[in-house]
Amino acid sequence: MFCRMTCLRLAVLGGRTLSLTLCSVSLLLLSFVTNPGAKAATHGSPSSRSSVQQTQQPAPNAITLDLNVPLERDLIAGQKHEYQMTLAEGQYASVTVEQRGIDVIVRLIGPDDKQIAEFDSESRLKGEEKVELVAKIAGRYGLIVEAKQPKAAAGGYTVRLDGLRVATERDRSLQEARRLSAECVGLRGAGKFSEALALGERALEIRERTVGKDHADVAQSLFNLANIHKDQGDFDKAEDLYRRALEIREKALGREHPHVAQALNNLAILYKDKGDFANAEQFNRCALDILEKALGPEHPAVAGSLGNLAEVARLRGNYTDAEDLNQRSIEILQKALGPEHPSVAISVNNLANVYKHKGDLVKAEQLYRRALEILQKRLGPEHPNVAALIGNLGEVARLRGDYTTAEQLNQRVLEILEKRLGPEHPNVAFARGNLAMVYRSKGDFIKAEELYRSEREILEKTLGPEHPEVADTLNNLAILYKDKGDFAKAETLHQRALQIREKSLGPEHPEVAESLSNLATLYTARGEFDQAITSQLRANEITEHNIALNLATGSERQKLAYLTSLSEITDRTLSLHARAAPDNSQAQELAATIILQRKGRVLDAMSDSSATLRRRLTTQDHTLLDQLSSATAQLARLVLNGPQKMTLDAHQKRIRALEEEREKLENKISRSSAGFYEPAVPVTLAAVRASIPADAALVEFSAYRPFDPKAGDAKAYGDPRYVACVLRPQGEIQWIELGEARQIDEVIDALRKALRDPQRGEVRRLARAMDEKVMRPVRALLGDATHLLVSPDGALNLIPFEAFVDEQNRYLVERYAFTYLTSGRDLLR
Repeated sequence: MFCRMTCLRLAVLGGRTLSLTLCSVSLLLLSFVTNPGAKAATHGSPSSRSSVQQTQQPAPNAITLDLNVPLERDLIAGQKHEYQMTLAEGQYASVTVEQRGIDVIVRLIGPDDKQIAEFDSESRLKGEEKVELVAKIAGRYGLIVEAKQPKAAAGGYTVRLDGLRVATERDRSLQEARRLSAECVGLRGAGKFSEALALGERALEIRERTVGKDHADVAQSLFNLANIHKDQGDFDKAEDLYRRALEIREKALGREHPHVAQALNNLAILYKDKGDFANAEQFNRCALDILEKALGPEHPAVAGSLGNLAEVARLRGNYTDAEDLNQRSIEILQKALGPEHPSVAISVNNLANVYKHKGDLVKAEQLYRRALEILQKRLGPEHPNVAALIGNLGEVARLRGDYTTAEQLNQRVLEILEKRLGPEHPNVAFARGNLAMVYRSKGDFIKAEELYRSEREILEKTLGPEHPEVADTLNNLAILYKDKGDFAKAETLHQRALQIREKSLGPEHPEVAESLSNLATLYTARGEFDQAITSQLRANEITEHNIALNLATGSERQKLAYLTSLSEITDRTLSLHARAAPDNSQAQELAATIILQRKGRVLDAMSDSSATLRRRLTTQDHTLLDQLSSATAQLARLVLNGPQKMTLDAHQKRIRALEEEREKLENKISRSSAGFYEPAVPVTLAAVRASIPADAALVEFSAYRPFDPKAGDAKAYGDPRYVACVLRPQGEIQWIELGEARQIDEVIDALRKALRDPQRGEVRRLARAMDEKVMRPVRALLGDATHLLVSPDGALNLIPFEAFVDEQNRYLVERYAFTYLTSGRDLLR
């Protein structure tokens, strides 16, 4: 079953880098701020970070700032310069710190020696940090200026008290907006989204009224509100707010400013959370380009952007790129911040996630422990980020089958988060779900059920009953009931999860396909094969539709990684026929169709002739290709993002309109290119069979892992086996299981070695052994065919079938003509 692990996404440490988040056991993310009220902005956004209640002892040698008297100072990393000013109650003060070759942070300290706010709006080596304050009480206020990066090169700055007067109504309004923004972020961090939204909207209203709708402070309020709407699953509203904030920053600061990159980063995170990885990658790369130009390739913010790209690559199954990008991120951070910095720990954690998903649990555990050691040393043993890393180690233990250790670690995570965040925080719910996964894996269904139900109650209360995260919990609880044998309850919960996903994400979203595939597994376990086939058929159709969209762009490696991530669906479909319903004609057709659609799909995608076609077409025709690419991208976004605020009918009408637009463009391009461009032909079983010559048989070999619908996760998939499907222009589809892939591959390897050495006298014997295992069982299904259209799979691609020797001691080339295909799909060209 497709069981979803939840993810504890923790705040950026210190807000210094772009979304270096600490994800535990993985897919859907919900962010929270670990220090409620600690900052007025998330994702490293450039506004004051207020209300960190840290005690700062006043320095006896603090320099007093005089009005309009600038002070020029040199600064090196590790130094801390302190200033003071005496203010009356209600007095307004503004201080400007002009950076010269070094990036600084300015901390504002109140008369009670507690930090009021932290200002870090300029990440470049030149520019200004602006501090504004309306004194709540009379007394001495302090400023601390220090280098932001612990390994920063020496530089200088000028500090100037350039405003000191009785506060105006405008001053007080903006101070109130800053306070509301800080509280808004704190409430969001505590999971109190409705209260946070109310304060964020009040802050936005004040700022729009006071400074105008195009001010940078307004953009920050829009980001805060967008974050809350994203947390609540209203992705459409969040996207509108993010885009509006991006437009403000581009207009106010220019398109190459780091703050614009931060806005692009927020949009990229939104698209990643929605599963729109193509857009997520595009926006991340735009942000990376800006940051590298503005800050240099070795800046920590660049490392953060690389980490974001790595996460998208990981989610797409492209582990090679994810590993490389995370390694680059770690190298930059270690050089800029030192090997023991918390941001280094987070990046190391992200690299560990890659190894975990690759199945390299040894490397993953080593990296998780390294990251945990850093964070415990810097943040203490009960910080939520420390809890997330403990949870990651718990997941490694669970995957290894060490359920005792996994239980202990996940219990510790839950204790820390309940203590720090409260019992009804969404991340506490996710921690309960992860602990439930441990109990389910070890067979303790009673405890697992209790925890899943608790997770569901918290999420329904905090996020609402129609949130996609609730569907994930229902899905996991349904799998639990399936494992217990309570199929009726499992079906009810799977159907409810399916309804939520269809309503919130749209009928063609990948998670809808996931729910349908889980239902198919349930029906198969119950012996209800007609219902299983109906559900699996729809799941496969959704997945096939989305494959076409995801393969429209990207490198060969990216496309291969994406298709590899979908291999379980193929395994389940083949198992439904081969293992569960071998005599069911619909199951046979479903299995044959998925083989025809999936085998060699990357080669098809890479044979896309757009580049060659552009050289053949006129400039005017190039516009048609651009329009086709744009229509495909729009269609991908529409399908993957779901209906958002549209009704389902409107959503489907828009999808149909874009599909019709693509078809018209493809026809125009085909006419302009004199047939050189061929639009994609839908792969159907009927179309392939109609293309097979009368004297031929199509033999589709496929390697698959047998799937047991009644087994738990660890034992669900067996060792790979080969199966052969034989198609003739007429008649029934014929199938034969050939045996374990390992045993057949051993014979293949021996035959290849013999063929390379003419002196060896065992070629004929091995060729006969190869025929006995592979082709003799198939020949019984060929009828009177004399022409074999062979589509091998796995190691079968490495040997010539003509050289096999049959039971009459004849080479097969004496009996059949052979044509090799990547897939029977080739016949449609």
